Amino acid sequence: MTKVMIFGTQDPLSSVIRKQLLARDETLVLYVPKKNQTTLLDPQRESMFQGDLLDLGRILRGMIGCEIVCLCEMPEPQVTWRIIEAMKLLDLTRIVCLVKPEESLLSDQIPETKTTHKKARSSQMTLSIRMIEEAMCDYTILHLPAFFA
Repeated sequence: MTKVMIFGTQDPLSSVIRKQLLARDETLVLYVPKKNQTTLLDPQRESMFQGDLLDLGRILRGMIGCEIVCLCEMPEPQVTWRIIEAMKLLDLTRIVCLVKPEESLLSDQIPETKTTHKKARSSQMTLSIRMIEEAMCDYTILHLPAFFA
């Protein structure tokens, strides 16, 4: 049984990932901004860890005992760096990242700002991905098709 730390639990796709991992008898640690925003699917094998994503100490405490880190949303570069930093301190080497099409990030933006927002978000995602690729860990980055937007 593998213990997996999941970031981005607010993303609807995370519930699909969680169900699949639970079906494989994995144990999950969900990193959530607020505990009442996520419902546990299996309280016996899932636990929630709440905190600021820039707080290295909180991330470390949540990651203890985990073997894999899963990012259901691509975080901002500062958060990505904290996650990588925590992984290195705990000798974790496996990370899986789900990258959605950028267009899905713009649905609530007014038309005039779409292009500017898309460019800014795209460069942040690119930087986060590059940080993961250069972190000397075993990584999988899944670029999801527009179907998942």
